Amino acid sequence: MEFEIDRIPSNGLDFDISVNADEFEIKQDDCFLEKPVAVKGEIKLLKKEVYFKGKAKADLKLICSRCLAPFPFLAETNVSARFIPKPKSDDLEMERQMLEEEIDAEFYLHSKVNLTTSVRDAILLTLPMMQLCKKECQGLCSECGQNLNESQCKCGDNAAIDPRFEKLKQLKEKLQDKENN
Repeated sequence: MEFEIDRIPSNGLDFDISVNADEFEIKQDDCFLEKPVAVKGEIKLLKKEVYFKGKAKADLKLICSRCLAPFPFLAETNVSARFIPKPKSDDLEMERQMLEEEIDAEFYLHSKVNLTTSVRDAILLTLPMMQLCKKECQGLCSECGQNLNESQCKCGDNAAIDPRFEKLKQLKEKLQDKENN
């Protein structure tokens, strides 16, 4: 998703495009893009700085953190970025101090701005910390691995109670007896 700076009009450039999913390289085991990403926005050029403001919409396939089932996730996000020319550095200069105006900016080379990284980062930031197929997901049985959303297993029926919790079980039974009487 590259734009040549020389082709950006003085009043800015509005665009509405669909970008191939492969360009974003979102192909992790628990999150991947299958469909093109819709990107709509505006690019403005002010002196040598390029400003991008827009929206991205992506259909992702996530893997549930509890039951490991794939589920669709729609990521809709605002994207903004500021690009400045990459500073020239001497070959001998291995490190240099970053200037204050470079802290929140991205760099461009050869009069071309690439928005792919900015859009990709914005999409990934919309992902939930805990990826759940549904709020009430019951996950997998720790004994047999059965997906408890699909059917219940018999593992919990015969499970031995940890002796440390036996007293709590007795207390629970006493409290239930008091409530019933």
